[in-house]
Amino acid sequence: MRALRQFGRDLRSLLELALGSRFVLYAVVDLILLGGGLLDSLAGGGEPSSIYVSVVVLPLLLLGVPAQADLVALERRAGSLDLALAIPDPQRYFIRRTGAVGLVLALQSALSLAAIWAAEAMQFPILPALLQALALAVLLSAVALFWALKVASPGGVWFASLVSILALFPWTLANPIPARGSEASHPFVGSLAATLPALGNALVVAIAATLFYLYARRRLAHPERMLA
Repeated sequence: MRALRQFGRDLRSLLELALGSRFVLYAVVDLILLGGGLLDSLAGGGEPSSIYVSVVVLPLLLLGVPAQADLVALERRAGSLDLALAIPDPQRYFIRRTGAVGLVLALQSALSLAAIWAAEAMQFPILPALLQALALAVLLSAVALFWALKVASPGGVWFASLVSILALFPWTLANPIPARGSEASHPFVGSLAATLPALGNALVVAIAATLFYLYARRRLAHPERMLA
């Protein structure tokens, strides 16, 4: 229990470091996006597939990308980038910072999808939706880390990250939740015809995230390039 509380405090500290004075603004916008989607689901007025966009895709793109765009620029403005790169494990330092934002977004996506799934009486398969949301959150963190290590300005990181994610839109923006009234299927894994493409999309997103992450680690292996 003590370890869990310590983890929560560390996570909050990393989020406050990443967001700074924008912490409250991001929290309010996030609650509006999530609240709108969940209320729409509970009221039964929206398609689960469209609600997925509200509670997963929009928070990730509208909040996750700018929240991580300042990852390295913050250190540059504070004049502490050389110190951050001189620590024994700079890779772990930057990965923890971007991972904190990605973890929170992944958790809230999973909880929101679970709430919608319960509200819809398990009428759509939950597992493909969870896998796609998790893969997208991981890709977001990996892309933001990669570009933050290459581009000096937060605006440039934001733009390059969005372009990278949108360039893979057939997979990153694929909706794993079928429309209401689709063929009845298993509430966890769905029908084979619908689940295989969804799993394929999640796999492509996961592979892209791995590549961005590996290139980011390669960049961190030569910190002198970042200082230059």
